[in-house]
Amino acid sequence: MLFLSVLRNAGIDVWGWGYAYGYLPAVEASTAIERCKMLGITNFVIDAEGQYKDRNSQATSYMIALRKGLPNVKFTLSTFRYPKYHMDFPFKEFAAYCDYMMPQVYWEESTDSASQLVRSVNEYEEFGVPLIGATGSAYKTTRWMPTATQIKQFHEEVELLDLEMVNYWEWNCAKEIRLWDTLMKLKSNTKPVEEPENINPDYYITKKEIEELVRSEIRAAFDKLSSSIKELGNN
Repeated sequence: MLFLSVLRNAGIDVWGWGYAYGYLPAVEASTAIERCKMLGITNFVIDAEGQYKDRNSQATSYMIALRKGLPNVKFTLSTFRYPKYHMDFPFKEFAAYCDYMMPQVYWEESTDSASQLVRSVNEYEEFGVPLIGATGSAYKTTRWMPTATQIKQFHEEVELLDLEMVNYWEWNCAKEIRLWDTLMKLKSNTKPVEEPENINPDYYITKKEIEELVRSEIRAAFDKLSSSIKELGNN
């Protein structure tokens, strides 16, 4: 909470983010609602990907629960770059309840970052929900990594398309592949930012640890929901 206060006092708008799996939409929504209220979040990014394919009703249930529990929060969907390539993903169900969309335009195994962004923006038009921004590539695989030129071209295209914001996945890896300075210099008159030596260890949490935290939170939320249902039954 102190960290959030420092950011907000510095004029930084802190957004919430949550990965949605779709297996227990009511439980996941309950957890998101609780955290957003606790942290005073007014903008929440929903990262829904492969697990939500062919789960249209779950997407609707999740969004209805979020809307009911957080009526004053703005919701943004973060997911696949090309809707026409992922016909089994419930874009329309999410779009019906989201305020914005922010596609993950990862040009992995390619070099045409700007043109992929343009294609993504064009394909998202059918949903009638404003694109507030886009997420670009700042990570590596065993065979590929983006270049500084590709990131600059992507950033320039964001500005040409008049998108409000842009972000990159992910900052920790960007340092490993020597793209940190590139990202820090994308805005004019911005000097590279050096991280403090005493970094929060949560910054380096592994994917396995993240998954276990998610499972733990879902179990806790499910237990809480089950207790509430039993209590209502006893009454």
